[in-house]
Amino acid sequence: MKLQLKKYKNFISTGAFLKKHRNLAGLTQKEAAEELQVHPMFISNLENNKAPVPHRHLAKISQMYRIPRKVFIENLLNTHERKIKEFL
Repeated sequence: MKLQLKKYKNFISTGAFLKKHRNLAGLTQKEAAEELQVHPMFISNLENNKAPVPHRHLAKISQMYRIPRKVFIENLLNTHERKIKEFL
């Protein structure tokens, strides 16, 4: 099965995407951090694109923020595609 990426004109970075969905879920950074059992700075680093989303947290973040997995995966792949193109 081949995953086809949707190209969005209004692309946002993974950090902005996560912050938007955390806010839509009604969670503070502290509450999200407690749910993931991490320091609040971890959430801040994700939202400011200072750290990638660790694979072990993908499912939990998707569930907590109520992000459909397909939408989350598309954002992550589009972000990585843009980063790779910067180096080519």
